Amino acid sequence: MPKAAVGLRADHVGSLLRPKRLIERRYPPGGEHDPAALRALEDQCIREVVALQEEVGLEIITDGEYRRSSWRSGFSGHIDGLVDRAAQAEVNKRGFADMGSFIMDAAPFTEGKLKRVSGIATEEFRFLRSLTSRVAKVTLPAPSFMHFFGGKDAVNRSAYPDLDSFYADLTNVYIEEIAELAILGATYVQLDDAALGFLCDVGIRGRMATAGINADDMADLYVDLLNTVIAAAPKQVMLAVHICRGNSMGKAGGAGSFEPIAKRVFNRLIARRLLLEFDEPHNGDLSPLRHVPDDKTVVLGLISTKSPVLESAEWLKTRVQEAASYIPLERLCISPQCGFASRDKGTSLTQDDELAKLRLLVQVTQSIWR
Repeated sequence: MPKAAVGLRADHVGSLLRPKRLIERRYPPGGEHDPAALRALEDQCIREVVALQEEVGLEIITDGEYRRSSWRSGFSGHIDGLVDRAAQAEVNKRGFADMGSFIMDAAPFTEGKLKRVSGIATEEFRFLRSLTSRVAKVTLPAPSFMHFFGGKDAVNRSAYPDLDSFYADLTNVYIEEIAELAILGATYVQLDDAALGFLCDVGIRGRMATAGINADDMADLYVDLLNTVIAAAPKQVMLAVHICRGNSMGKAGGAGSFEPIAKRVFNRLIARRLLLEFDEPHNGDLSPLRHVPDDKTVVLGLISTKSPVLESAEWLKTRVQEAASYIPLERLCISPQCGFASRDKGTSLTQDDELAKLRLLVQVTQSIWR
């Protein structure tokens, strides 16, 4: 773990609510787009949200994902062979899992050989790094996103008759991206893995079994992809994995305890920092934390980004103390459970709600780890 990130107890997943003026500029009523004006406004809004995070007291800073339409945007424009396709109905039909209420506009499809032709998040990071001396965090969708959500048709088998070659080219895209981010000064890269979150859901696992797909084998595959990327990362970069349970415009994806994946994933995954969501009962209790090995730090996602209701400081402290019965307090951190705006159009929360939750996060962190 990089020295700069040791002891950073108050984390957040990455995305923050976009200002109304930014949404209006990105989606103009008349449909007349002005890329230069949008870029200038993004720059201005990112400066403001960085200053807000610093004022609140956060030591881990993101650009709020303000240049993205969603948490997973940007890959297809920088990788030859990868395109976005499918409306929601087709995604649900083709995917390994019924998305249920998990709203997604499209899924990635590998139509040809994958090759990274330009930086994916490098320009986002370059600008963010110029604005803060604190830890600037980069977020990327995990490799599993390029497979799981497209189902059995996610990869053109004419391009990749052998899926092992697909996985090798896919992980190489990440290895090249993280190497360049490291050159630019990145020390904290977070991989958001929603597929592993779906594999916690007993109902989804059952439907996969009916389709002849072993959910445990799928989890092992996705951990292997993550491990390949993490093992190749420059030493100064901390690779964290957020096992995402969802916040797509206020709606979660899948439900259920981490128990079905906890033992195999927590032990096999070589990431030293895990961001896990425990904000509401449908994510199960904290007992799966007993499977986390001694070399890992866990960031407890306790503050909801789906509801405007502000959690109480005492409830958060009680949850942390409960978690400490499984993992020593010095290896625990806290955060909101997911991004505040995984899609740029946000949720029912206002920016005042978001600010109150971030302030609470810092206050509780300071009161527990003095």
